[in-house]
Amino acid sequence: MFSNFLLAYDGTREGREALREATALAKRVAAKVHLLSVVHLTPGELMAEGALAGGMLEYEETETRRILAEGVAVLRSDGLEADGTVSLGPNPAHAIADMARQIGADLIVIGHREQGILARLWQGSVGQQLIAHAPCSMLVAIASRADSLSDRATPATAQPG
Repeated sequence: MFSNFLLAYDGTREGREALREATALAKRVAAKVHLLSVVHLTPGELMAEGALAGGMLEYEETETRRILAEGVAVLRSDGLEADGTVSLGPNPAHAIADMARQIGADLIVIGHREQGILARLWQGSVGQQLIAHAPCSMLVAIASRADSLSDRATPATAQPG
């Protein structure tokens, strides 16, 4: 049924959960996994990039390639056939859908990141956009709420257990 996965991977807690779930499922069905990391800079960041000599885009691309290589290494260490691609683009959902078509993916795996209402209104949800454009089935990995709460705790607010 599923033999060729595309995993949108960014190294975040949600991305690592998607990697964990994709790894477990891929091992069960002997699937190949292709990781995609999207370097997404807002139009304002891209305009600033043109005005700066430093290289925000170069930094983001270098960091994204490092994170992608770590994800591919995890998959290969689990005995899976895996490769990865970095994509530069203004719309992560379109980049993911385009890559899924290009590699003939039969399953897209993404992590779910909780956003506040303003963030959803301003930026939209990559997952929602992807559902509209995906050429295949999707698996949305959701990190546990307990993990989410512990990630938000700061030393000043954390209570001893």
